[in-house]
Amino acid sequence: MSGDFKQRAGVCSNVAGFLLIFSLLAPALVVADDVPAPPPPPWTVNAQAGYVSAKGNTDTQTANLKLDVINQEFDNWKHELSLQYVYGRQNGLTTAERFDGMWQSNYQFTSNLFAFGQLLGDDDRFNGFEYQATASTGIGYTVLKTTADMLDVQLGVGYSHSKPVTLIDNTVGDVVGHIGLPIQSQAVATTTIGYTHTFNASTKLINTLYAESGHLDTLVKEDLGLQVNMSKSFALTAGYEIRYNTMPPAGAEKKDELVTLNLTYVKK
Repeated sequence: MSGDFKQRAGVCSNVAGFLLIFSLLAPALVVADDVPAPPPPPWTVNAQAGYVSAKGNTDTQTANLKLDVINQEFDNWKHELSLQYVYGRQNGLTTAERFDGMWQSNYQFTSNLFAFGQLLGDDDRFNGFEYQATASTGIGYTVLKTTADMLDVQLGVGYSHSKPVTLIDNTVGDVVGHIGLPIQSQAVATTTIGYTHTFNASTKLINTLYAESGHLDTLVKEDLGLQVNMSKSFALTAGYEIRYNTMPPAGAEKKDELVTLNLTYVKK
């Protein structure tokens, strides 16, 4: 087999993986070679921070912080912690405030197959839910693993709790308060698809799609980031996040979007 043919085959594999993650096609249809890779570092830390302040006709401040910590120090075990805080203020009123947290532990059965347990929650003043929290467990599989691409798929079951609220707006439509509603609980099925594509030594694309569905509501979250390294430890990350609830409380929007540009610190 010629080197040119191998190169074309690798490009086709990358494109197929990229289309898969965004179109939600069945990952089981993808077959990839198990490419040996060096063992991962025991600890990986990724910290991001961004801040914007504008004064004049509009007085606006926005800030976001994000922290991801991965530990693979023990045989067959992988632990991951993710935290995020988003804040926005305009003309003296707080317009966005959200805290997210996620903890996941994986037990590796083979190089591709693993079991997981996950705790996921958020506290948001402006999306119609005072909080949403889910505990789940299930099976994951590494569908694609090459030097340029990695694709993981997780399927699980769990239980979610959420506290919906009725948002109170002022005369110009700004949220100034809320009224709590009864707590909702439901059994859910969960799906997580994580995809990473490395363009070169300094640039990579990271996308995580998460969905949970029960009889009361379906929640879909996607986090897309393009990371460009400036040095061994620092990078710039452009991010786009979208959250969608099919049945939010009355008066709340179904979709939330967030665009960020952050300075990123990476420690391996």
